[in-house]
Amino acid sequence: MFQDILYRLKKFRQRKAVILMYHQICERKDDPWELAVHPNHFHSQLEYLKRNFDVLPMADLVDGVVSHKLRKAVAVTFDDGFKDNYSNAAPLLDWTEVPATFYVATTAMQDGKVYWWDALQHIVFDSHALPQRLEIDIDGERVQFPFCQHNHILNPRLINQIHAWNFNLPIPNERVALYMMLWHRIKPLGYAQQNAAIDQIRDWARCGEDAYREGATMSVHEMQMLDQNPLFTIGAHSVHHALLSQRDPAEQAYEVTESKRQIEKWLGKPVNGFAYPYGNYSEVTQKLLKESGFRYAVSTESKAVTEEDDPFALPRIQVKNWSVYEFASKINEVIHE
Repeated sequence: MFQDILYRLKKFRQRKAVILMYHQICERKDDPWELAVHPNHFHSQLEYLKRNFDVLPMADLVDGVVSHKLRKAVAVTFDDGFKDNYSNAAPLLDWTEVPATFYVATTAMQDGKVYWWDALQHIVFDSHALPQRLEIDIDGERVQFPFCQHNHILNPRLINQIHAWNFNLPIPNERVALYMMLWHRIKPLGYAQQNAAIDQIRDWARCGEDAYREGATMSVHEMQMLDQNPLFTIGAHSVHHALLSQRDPAEQAYEVTESKRQIEKWLGKPVNGFAYPYGNYSEVTQKLLKESGFRYAVSTESKAVTEEDDPFALPRIQVKNWSVYEFASKINEVIHE
């Protein structure tokens, strides 16, 4: 019993920090993964942080973990390198003088395509009429899906259900069921196989490869412009936004080392931080990051940072489209739990 009291006291006194994970600062029509924060909410969140916390660059927070001199603070990070990070988030960060780190997947900024999950969402959710039956091969495996409830034709009820749905809720209709089935099939694949699968689904749906602005990513030039602001830091997020634990060691090595090399070439300076795509990694991944010269890596484990945390598995809190009151409640709950 005495040992239990000591443990609880030590945990209560343990110094904690929070790393916030953002993705998009915009208003999305459909947001099944709750990745988008409205600019008005984001501005309010930044103002709250400035009033109530030390907001540190990631490098300083990592210093606190490594030296075991962590202090109560917050760091702001962004994953995936969406264009709205440059157009919407950066001006508000600059206005409020809040530092931030942007983790970018190098291929996304070069090929001009949206990420596969956004392309899939656009095809399945936005196409007015889909064929009544899907039957295609994905990575050598036959995939079939019949529409039995006439959900292949969009109607106002379906549209409202799609707009209201996120991954925490029960699947409300066949459009969402199809999206989730394909999402799970495509996620573990390699980059070429993912693109091939999306091309097949687009052909099946008779959907052209039109611009999908909600999922647009930054250009290399926009990333370089961000880096010129002393408040901002660029980190790596792999080459292809790969599910790293599903790739063999050679592929993982390429995703890690080539992303670092390419960003350093673009910026002319070292890149020290890495964000695991999907929060997914293995011991091999961590070993490769250390060997490649990275100093730390962030995950998607949802909790506060402590001095005992592994610098190559730092947890983060995903920020959703919360009001400032919800935002404040969540941060204080995490820091004081």
